[in-house]
Amino acid sequence: MYLDFAATNKISQIWIDSIIHSNSKNLFGNPGSYHKAGFEALDMMENSTKNILNDIFEDKEIANQYDICYNSGSTESINQFIYAMSKQQNVLIVYENVAHKAVLKSVQKYFPEDNFKLEFSLTVEDNLKNLKEFLENSQKYYKRCVLVLTSVNNETGGIINPEIIGKIDNIFKDYREISTYAGERLIDVFIDHTQGFMKNNEIVHLADVFCFSAHKIGGMKGFGGLVYKKEYERILKENSLIVGGYEIRGGTKDPISVKALDDLVDDKYIRRIISGDTIVHLHNVIVWKLQEIANEYKIELTFNKHSDFYMKDQSPYIINASFVGIEGESLMSSLIDDCISTGSACNSSELKTSHVLSGMGIKKLIANCAFRISIDETVNEEELKDFLDNRFKPAIKFLARMRTRHGEE
Repeated sequence: MYLDFAATNKISQIWIDSIIHSNSKNLFGNPGSYHKAGFEALDMMENSTKNILNDIFEDKEIANQYDICYNSGSTESINQFIYAMSKQQNVLIVYENVAHKAVLKSVQKYFPEDNFKLEFSLTVEDNLKNLKEFLENSQKYYKRCVLVLTSVNNETGGIINPEIIGKIDNIFKDYREISTYAGERLIDVFIDHTQGFMKNNEIVHLADVFCFSAHKIGGMKGFGGLVYKKEYERILKENSLIVGGYEIRGGTKDPISVKALDDLVDDKYIRRIISGDTIVHLHNVIVWKLQEIANEYKIELTFNKHSDFYMKDQSPYIINASFVGIEGESLMSSLIDDCISTGSACNSSELKTSHVLSGMGIKKLIANCAFRISIDETVNEEELKDFLDNRFKPAIKFLARMRTRHGEE
């Protein structure tokens, strides 16, 4: 059974049908070409972009403030934005120690010195205190602050608390000694929205720029986008990573994939409304079954989601847990025909201790026992229960016995 939807998703039939339909209607022209086929492709692409933004924001007035640069997905988007901001003068970037590796490595490459890391093993208040001290003691005067947050954590499903944005903004305002109108921010906010896209869209209303990958919701791998407020267009164009014409991203645009994304996002928007209770129910089924197994075999079970940075409610699409003493690697090896994961959504085969869990202050013993189950609307409840009762539970029983035997020896 496939239960690693946080890593990627099966290509949706909606995406496939849309591609075939657009191609059959000869809507494959180059949007940059000055002829009928090019005009039709450009028109389709622009209309689809408007539809996508309207479905994301659910408010046409807000949606009109944004545009989308289509690219290969979130990793490219993260690199593009952080690179562009590194070319501005006197910029400090504030980011999470539990961020995706694309964020961590981009910051390391483009902001090797001018960065402040939020430590999720500490409280929010302690981090704010440390940030304030960092700014006060810095020999460099920062005119701009870029805050990079993750809407939904790849590994734990933790939903970031949006109040953090205002608190960091207030610290930077005090540092700059600048007053703004009520509700007006001084900092730039980038949201890694890879896991939250079309599932937990609320926080993007607070984002200046955010990213997504189509394959997380049933699209093709290698396609996604950078959604940005139009006021950022000049900075992004002038500091493009992939050049070729005066565009944010050089290269021929793909109108057929944009139309497919439009159809898929519209379906996801509708399904999210219809199936919200179903996802929560499936999440609860998994939690109940895990607790039942832990009680039966007298194994300590922890759910790896505690952090002062996160909302009390987490994404119902992701469950990260540990049966203490049973390594996640061993559990995965015991479930050869079933798909769960132990690590990051984009590197779920990695066997090293998770930087996310260790960054949250979770002990290595527990972190090494972590596994992640992630679901979507297509998961069948009866098949899920069958997996948990007849394959997952026996695997835990076997590994628990092996642990006991080794302990006795």
